Amino acid sequence: MKIIATETHIEIIELDDFNNFHVEAYGDVNQVIEHFIQAKAGLVINQEYAELSLDFIKQQAGHKLQDAHWMSSLSHMLDYALNKGWFNPVQQTIRAHIEWMTLQKSEV
Repeated sequence: MKIIATETHIEIIELDDFNNFHVEAYGDVNQVIEHFIQAKAGLVINQEYAELSLDFIKQQAGHKLQDAHWMSSLSHMLDYALNKGWFNPVQQTIRAHIEWMTLQKSEV
């Protein structure tokens, strides 16, 4: 899963990729972090890691929640993350690395 975070928008793309869980952030660091919190996506621990809300992931998944194979894959990802210390079952958050991206002139 890839989480795209900007100053005004946060969404999960590549919902079926359970092996590449990370955030790609674009824009002003402080504004992206503020929007991350406002969107209830989770918390940014520092500029390197975010704790994503499992509720936010499920909200973004939409119809995928009805897919038994997808739910099984999500469960396996959470088990793996728990064993690595990346999933907090009490707070229902999963740690993701943040990659701060820069926009090219052609993307502006």
